[in-house]
Amino acid sequence: MQSSPVGKGGKTGYFGIVGVIKSGRQLYRVRLWFEGVDFWIGCYPTPEIAARVADTAYRLGTGGPPMAGYNFDGQPPPEVPESVIRQALVRKKILRR
Repeated sequence: MQSSPVGKGGKTGYFGIVGVIKSGRQLYRVRLWFEGVDFWIGCYPTPEIAARVADTAYRLGTGGPPMAGYNFDGQPPPEVPESVIRQALVRKKILRR
């Protein structure tokens, strides 16, 4: 899968995803907002994977189906199981065990 270039200010075209250069590699961070607080959930190799992680995290964090305007369908990417996303949300105290 070809990664999209990062635009000015790290913009990727996906909601909740910021492109960064880390150790010479282009990565994509998932940035979520819950109850007025920013949370960085993780870095992923492509903006598409990061966008699917963001969608799944929002679905899990809000307890409902994805809202209109999400990047995809709210399902996790095959590369990142839902259990891994859930653990990240528990670590950030967005979800309880």
